[in-house]
Amino acid sequence: MNIRKELCLVVLLFIGGFTQAEEFQLFQMIDQDGLKIQKAIYSAEDRFIVSLDDGSNITVWKGSTGQRLKNINAANHQPKELLSNPSSQQLLTGGSDSTVRIWDLERGIEQDVLRGHLTAVSALAQNVDGNQLFSGSDDGSIIYWNKQQGIIEKQVIGAHPAKVVALALHPKGDLLASADQYGTLRLWSFPDFSLFREFREHYGQVTVLRFNQLGDRLLSGATDGTVIVWDWDKQEMGFRLETGQSVYDLDLHPDAQTLITASEEPVIKFWNFRVGGILPERIQLESPANQVRFDKTGKNVLAALRKGQIQIWQVGSLSQWESIKAHDRPISSLALTPDRKRLLTASLDKTMKLWNLQSKLEEKNFDTKNHRVQSIEFSPNGTSFVTAGADAKILFWDLDQADPVSELLGHQGKVNMIAFGIDGSTLVSGGSDGKWILWNAISKKMIFQRQEHEDQVTAVALSPDGALLATGSADKTFKIWRTKDATLVTSVSAHEKNLTDIVFHPHKPLLATSGQEGLVKIWDLTNSQRPNLLHAIVGHTDIVHQIFFVGDGEKLVSVSQDKTVRLWEVSSGSPLRIVRNAKTALFSASVDPDKKLLAVGEIGGEVGLFNLEKQASGTYSGILKEIPKPEQKTAKGLSGLAEEKGIVESIENLVESPSSTYGNGFNVDERKIYLAEYVEETKDFSGDRQLMLNELLKRNQGCQNKDDLYQLAVESIQFTPNDKAAWHALVKVAATDNDLSFLMLSLMIGKDARWYANKYDYDDLIEVERNFSFWIDQILDPSFRRQGGQLEINLINCSSELEEIEFPKELYSIRPPAEFAEKVRSLARLFDIRDFRHLSMPEFRRRMLVEIERVLSGSEPYPDVRPPLPPEKVSKAPTTGGLFLQLDRLATWRNSGEVSFELRRSGENWRSYTTGKDMIAQLELPIGTYSLRVNGQIQQAFALNEGQEIKLRP
Repeated sequence: MNIRKELCLVVLLFIGGFTQAEEFQLFQMIDQDGLKIQKAIYSAEDRFIVSLDDGSNITVWKGSTGQRLKNINAANHQPKELLSNPSSQQLLTGGSDSTVRIWDLERGIEQDVLRGHLTAVSALAQNVDGNQLFSGSDDGSIIYWNKQQGIIEKQVIGAHPAKVVALALHPKGDLLASADQYGTLRLWSFPDFSLFREFREHYGQVTVLRFNQLGDRLLSGATDGTVIVWDWDKQEMGFRLETGQSVYDLDLHPDAQTLITASEEPVIKFWNFRVGGILPERIQLESPANQVRFDKTGKNVLAALRKGQIQIWQVGSLSQWESIKAHDRPISSLALTPDRKRLLTASLDKTMKLWNLQSKLEEKNFDTKNHRVQSIEFSPNGTSFVTAGADAKILFWDLDQADPVSELLGHQGKVNMIAFGIDGSTLVSGGSDGKWILWNAISKKMIFQRQEHEDQVTAVALSPDGALLATGSADKTFKIWRTKDATLVTSVSAHEKNLTDIVFHPHKPLLATSGQEGLVKIWDLTNSQRPNLLHAIVGHTDIVHQIFFVGDGEKLVSVSQDKTVRLWEVSSGSPLRIVRNAKTALFSASVDPDKKLLAVGEIGGEVGLFNLEKQASGTYSGILKEIPKPEQKTAKGLSGLAEEKGIVESIENLVESPSSTYGNGFNVDERKIYLAEYVEETKDFSGDRQLMLNELLKRNQGCQNKDDLYQLAVESIQFTPNDKAAWHALVKVAATDNDLSFLMLSLMIGKDARWYANKYDYDDLIEVERNFSFWIDQILDPSFRRQGGQLEINLINCSSELEEIEFPKELYSIRPPAEFAEKVRSLARLFDIRDFRHLSMPEFRRRMLVEIERVLSGSEPYPDVRPPLPPEKVSKAPTTGGLFLQLDRLATWRNSGEVSFELRRSGENWRSYTTGKDMIAQLELPIGTYSLRVNGQIQQAFALNEGQEIKLRP
């Protein structure tokens, strides 16, 4: 995202007694996956934010956090207008299909369709109770609707000679204002619908109409760049507000005094509409806003930007963000003393400085010579610290001595990162040589070292209890090790690009990682051998360099090159705050042990200090101020620091980044002295999950790469559900795990999926098809069991032991209809395969019955960020009965033993099934009245009762 370089200081000073200085600060940003959001409004009580994008999707977001909840595709309706019911969670839309539609936001379903217009519905209005509804259309007509009965109460044909572009209803409900595209305003008395007033003062199309809360004023905005405040009762114009640009929208503050406008200019302006004066405050935007709305408190302003994004700006009392100009060159690392009284900074200027945070004065300067500092960590006692350098050394320092007191040697090349254990007795380091080393920080002896990453180790962390050690790498993986013997516990392919930071939760089995692609991920380590992705947090638009758990682990802080610090709710992965104070890109950060103070280092050499304690309590305290364009010398420092941080993205690619200008700050000699020796990068697939999955499948190491294979396959399916190779990978994982139900489900969905020949060459398509056919035709054929056969399979497990397994009888009766698999493959995230791994047979049965009904009933896809159901959860399945269907009398010679048939439960659509090779089908189905159809002919109807097995032979 290209963040505008200049933001203005906003001071809110309401006329009429409200004189406390407050500021609007960026609070949330919401994007719609590449689609441009056209309109956005609050629902009743601000519970939801509802948006409309250019793909005719209505999306429902959680009002407090901006988390996506539901997505409704309304392509057949093509909505153009949004209106929320003020007293219920209803949404009203007017569309190009000439209908008005009513939606239940909580359930995400359409409740009613109102038909009566002959052309597109272009304007909507309702009263304060939401029980009177009016709509205007392109043909100039206006309709008053009886919402409850869904019928027309009154229709005025030719209410305007041109398109009705705006409607507004008086608070008392006895007066309707309308406007057309030629600037004419008309007032209609209600309920007789007689023309009461007409005004012709605008010189352009009217875009918005609003009555104030008292109803004594009507406001209109138009493309002529004016807002007119009408004293409609006196039949005159009160005054005109000149905005200078076409007005797109306006809204009134709950104080009944203040007006905001959105126009062609990328700024939200504030006005006192009672006296006609513009107020000094403004909110500077990155692009013009199509819509602006106050929330019910007036403390939040929602703006739907023309660039396709929602921004929410929040007002609050100021608290201090303090800055220290620490260095002239980029800050590579920094650390706070445990007592929060001093700060140590390291820079590319080859110095370290110790700062007194009370006086903001420099206390000491350390000359690092050729030891270019990559990472700084204070010991728990606060009087000594350790640095990792590009010279392959780890140095121990005392604050009262100018030179290091001891050093550790063990890496070949740059040491990227170090981290202390909680008691300070152990230290872990990771280097560009792909090695991590665990040290005894007291004796300065090496305890263990391992070199199993395929690229640089860029992040290290020790768990709070010291039992586990985590390493992250430029090979995009993280690995977890047992500290006592350096045994590898698990390896996870975690990010699309280089992993940049890794951190354990202070008291829960959680792990957070960040990546160069801008993602933050939270992992469940309940089973440390199989980390489970809880949240993939999307929001940053550039590299995330550091992350921290704060607020007793309830929140997560991320620091990014996009110049923002962001706070996230750990339990949901939802955004809480955006703090945009930095002048230049942020590269380094530190928090004190109590997680109360955050220090962030900029490439411009400044350090920002931020009070996390206040932020964690929910009081937003970022300060917007003038942000000048970075000086050239600041821009030059970024490329060098990028290389110092282990960022292997090319400088050419960085130059194209819209968020910054990057250059080269080092000559050849400087590079030889300060930069690590070149480590050849592994094959780069630019974050393409399918290509990475292909490489993993080529290795054919099912046991060793099982977890990585599973993770990549799931991520590929979440984006491309019709990927046959990804389903095939899950079949391999399930076979390795002896997870028979998960195996069956992967086969059923994946067998008719698409083969992406441009992505996969790990095997020939014909061999993949043979693998699917073997399992489906041989192993999953229920006719073999019905004929008295007992199928036993011998599999060699990951311990090289032979295991005999048998498919449970219940598995054969849970066969999803063909429509289920088709829908799952056609729409991303409609179904979450993660919910079905490692389940008991009863729970698998219950979840399948629930999901079949959910998917086929037209439910919306799951949100982007959703934790899978835990295996121990007990689902509530629908009440079922059994069907034993024998179709030998209806079979033809073309059937070859298998007969296709369809079932339809009363009130639902037909669902397609196939018998086994013995022309028999045994199914478990929800109770109800069914019809049976074979070869297009309805054969008979039957009722299925609870616990009953009905036998049919038509």
